[in-house]
Amino acid sequence: YSRSLAALYFSPTADPRVYAAIRNIAVRTFLPWLEGTMSLGDTVAGLPVEAMCATLANDRWGVIFDWARGRVTNARLADAMKISFLIVAAGLSTGQTRVKLDAALEKCCHAERRKQD
Repeated sequence: YSRSLAALYFSPTADPRVYAAIRNIAVRTFLPWLEGTMSLGDTVAGLPVEAMCATLANDRWGVIFDWARGRVTNARLADAMKISFLIVAAGLSTGQTRVKLDAALEKCCHAERRKQD
């Protein structure tokens, strides 16, 4: 199911209504976080919420697309999604939210290094 949705999301011929529905699946996963971050004033000034949603949705479906193509293993999918989200979300964030995201990313990267050792 996810493989098909990812392929449709990135298809240049997908009906715009289908694309929007698939995009909204991703948006629903991070919108509470984004709204909370915006309420704190911890997002990049002047960056429209639509642009942030598009960037986060593209990131989420991009990781799933890579998994669907075998570039991310089943065992690594959850970690890949988490790390990718932290990287993108940190780029959209400022203030204490950015500090917390950077710390979480650092922690994930240390855990990844320990897995590789």
